Amino acid sequence: MIRSHHSIGQKLAVGRSDYKRIIEAKLKIHCLFDEPVMELMWGLKNIMKSLVPTETCELTTEDRGHMSKGMQLILNKYGFKVEPEMVDEDLITIATALYESDYCVNRFAEFLHRGGKYLKEVSGIDCQNLDLQKLATALKLLSYPKEKIETGTSNEMLSEDMASTLVDQAHMYERKLHKGTCLNIYRISCFPVLLGVGRWCP
Repeated sequence: MIRSHHSIGQKLAVGRSDYKRIIEAKLKIHCLFDEPVMELMWGLKNIMKSLVPTETCELTTEDRGHMSKGMQLILNKYGFKVEPEMVDEDLITIATALYESDYCVNRFAEFLHRGGKYLKEVSGIDCQNLDLQKLATALKLLSYPKEKIETGTSNEMLSEDMASTLVDQAHMYERKLHKGTCLNIYRISCFPVLLGVGRWCP
């Protein structure tokens, strides 16, 4: 079966060191088994039932004793204290959403900072140290001032006073912002909150 799905020159990622040794010795196929591969295999094992609905095998005690280092970094960043045995598909989904949210915000950082310059020029709001999530929310509000948002005191939320100011001055930004882009960035970066984790979204 391995040979039928393998092309010359391809490397085969395997989940155990003994698999690597046996396959390389018997089939002469170069195998990869290192830390990145272990991270990949760990993720596949945890979501196997969603990939293969007929799969009935549960994770072994050994498998549950480990956690992806990448996921652990993300969860630690947001203050989640998670033991390896607590990890399930829902937690992996949450960690993925958090990662994608940060990736989206950072990807459009240049666009957001450019919008921040307009905020300084037009409204006198200094955005130099403003959280990018909050900046994305501010630009969305300027683009669609009639849409209600939730205000608050967290780093990611606009204060009531700032939101009110932006709504009153939204007409002054008519030719400065690309409304569709502002809305799309805002929606994507807010996705984790829809899962009930540490981000805010109305």
